[in-house]
Amino acid sequence: DSVVGILGALVSIAQTSDDNKRALLDADILTTAKTKIQSSSSASVSENAMLLMGTVVATERRPARALPNDVFAVIVQALRTQLTSPQQRRLGCDTLRNLLLISTPGSQALVFHGLVELLVEFINDRSNPVELKQDACSVIWALVGRHSKQSEEHLSIIFRAIVGVMSSYRGEENIANYNADLQAAAVGAMAAVSFSLRDIQIPLTVEDVQEFMTVLYMVLDNDLDNIPLLTKFLECVYNISLANEGIVIQCGGIVAVIDTVVEHEFQESILEHGCSILALMSSTENLQVNLCIAETDGIDLIINALGAFQKNTRIQIDSCKALSHLSVDQESRVLIATAGGIGLLVGAINNDRANVELLEGACAALLNLSSDADENSLADAGVVKTVVDVMKCHISAPKLQEKALGVLQNISMRNQSWKGIIAEAGGITAVTSAIREFLGSSTVLERAFTCMWSLAVLEQNQVDIANAGGINLVIDGMMANIDFEKVQKQACGCLCTLSSNSRNKTLIREAGGVEAIVYAMWAHYDSEVLQIEACRALSSLAVNVQTNEVMLATDGEINAIVSAMRRFGESAKLQEHGCVALRNFTLSQDNADLIRSTTPEVRDMVQRAADRFPERCMERANQVLASLS
Repeated sequence: DSVVGILGALVSIAQTSDDNKRALLDADILTTAKTKIQSSSSASVSENAMLLMGTVVATERRPARALPNDVFAVIVQALRTQLTSPQQRRLGCDTLRNLLLISTPGSQALVFHGLVELLVEFINDRSNPVELKQDACSVIWALVGRHSKQSEEHLSIIFRAIVGVMSSYRGEENIANYNADLQAAAVGAMAAVSFSLRDIQIPLTVEDVQEFMTVLYMVLDNDLDNIPLLTKFLECVYNISLANEGIVIQCGGIVAVIDTVVEHEFQESILEHGCSILALMSSTENLQVNLCIAETDGIDLIINALGAFQKNTRIQIDSCKALSHLSVDQESRVLIATAGGIGLLVGAINNDRANVELLEGACAALLNLSSDADENSLADAGVVKTVVDVMKCHISAPKLQEKALGVLQNISMRNQSWKGIIAEAGGITAVTSAIREFLGSSTVLERAFTCMWSLAVLEQNQVDIANAGGINLVIDGMMANIDFEKVQKQACGCLCTLSSNSRNKTLIREAGGVEAIVYAMWAHYDSEVLQIEACRALSSLAVNVQTNEVMLATDGEINAIVSAMRRFGESAKLQEHGCVALRNFTLSQDNADLIRSTTPEVRDMVQRAADRFPERCMERANQVLASLS
């Protein structure tokens, strides 16, 4: 009795102020109370000792504190042997939760032996009152939240126990009444458990996930205005999706999330989680998944969130990401553009130009949308200027540069007018800067060369590109990425188009452009499309109509052309451009003499091309044969 009295007095002292609690903690009261539980056979002593421990650690601020290593094991043993009434076990759960909340996160010293099994028993035992089940869920929430490195076995049994108790109190007919407090504790525990699944995989069953979705719908029916509870449910869906998005999709997770968000389209926390989930789901770029999102008004939901919560960075980022994935589909692009998505994406960029993650998502969406969006939408939104400005601000961000270059490429390919608009906005400088910064990146260079090729179709742009150092950059990029076929093909196309300008022909030759083209032809001798672009480039470089000059050839260029024609004898396009290139070179008597003396195969090659493809090759082949006769 005296021990119980002392323990009770200490509880009273602790309850008067946080200062008293800290003084008792500093006096190592936890070890003392734990020892009393271990050494006493009295349930009253253990109960009061447990109450003391739970009280002294329940301060307003709860800094982490070292605990006796075996304190949890001691309490578990007491709850199994001495404190077996529901009320005593609720006290034990309260003490466990409070101790866990101040424990050092991830501590390897603490012993939790038997704790998970005990809590799961509390939850699964149908005879236990709902309040004890709720308290056990709260302990699990604290345990896994502070010590997420649980075993696969423990996480599995916890997951199933929580799903089971949530289902038991979801409020359907012939099942226990809906209990909001229990659902809140259970979904908090599930949020902690599902977060741990990012690091520790457990086998998830369709039945468990389907049951969880069913409970979410019952919460919508019974507790629609409970925003914190619904937010936690969506947090769980997101976490489970990270572990196994396929099973969430299979269990109707997309529709469940959209239904939840639609009911609370102006609740920021709900929208934040909803957009995150839809961004994750759509990242599969699975047509059926994206169609499901579109058909359940997911696109409208995302666009509305993008417009309504412009200051919420998380919503802006995830909305942009979701639209970037959804816009892969043509029908979804129409929906996005019709709903004003292009203007909102541009607005998101301009509202937060420092956030590279947001800019990447927005530019990825604009890349898809710019492929077939109405030109007025692109012009009204100021897409070109915004994208060019972003490229200049973040020159060292490779993914952003790649996506932005793709946007400019798509728009430039529309018509001559857009090529001029891009140039006036500083697009040529932006493209050349990207090449210079990422000379060793094949993905960035492929986009950059494709964009430059399109821009160079406009005569004035040919001059501006050369003045910006674009010719040397293309050639340097070719030499730095000789193994990448697509880079070489686009570069050959660039040089071909740029060489339409008389001055540029000279600059390309002097910079080693001819040699770079020949290297590309030998490096990718089995690529028909590259050989075609290379032959086109060589044929353009061979003749300068304005100065009436013909480039002096070497056997390197001639052999490369002949080799391509030999390898792709059935390609009408390649045979045609091979014949054009040879015809242009043989306009010089010196070149004709070189070919005649070193490459006798040329006569047979052009004759075969003329016989096979008379409409495309006959005239040029005859001109070559006449020059060589």
